[in-house]
Amino acid sequence: MSPPKSLERLTQYAARIGLPVKIEETEQGYRLLVDAQADVGLDEMLIGYIKDDMGMGLDDDLTPVPLGWRRLGVIIGRREVDD
Repeated sequence: MSPPKSLERLTQYAARIGLPVKIEETEQGYRLLVDAQADVGLDEMLIGYIKDDMGMGLDDDLTPVPLGWRRLGVIIGRREVDD
């Protein structure tokens, strides 16, 4: 199953700003992880993109994080994810 178009756009945007991301489907929704070594300022740029350009948000993610990654949250706002 291919990821929703909005998540593909998010991945492309993250690549353009130089932020490695990993998106995992969970029971809560889509979990967003970023490279633990990446500049935290890029996190803020990605969060702004999610909120302002995609019209979505992030919810808390309390699940364990794989080594080498840090969590940004679970993407919320199903209207975009369903496209």
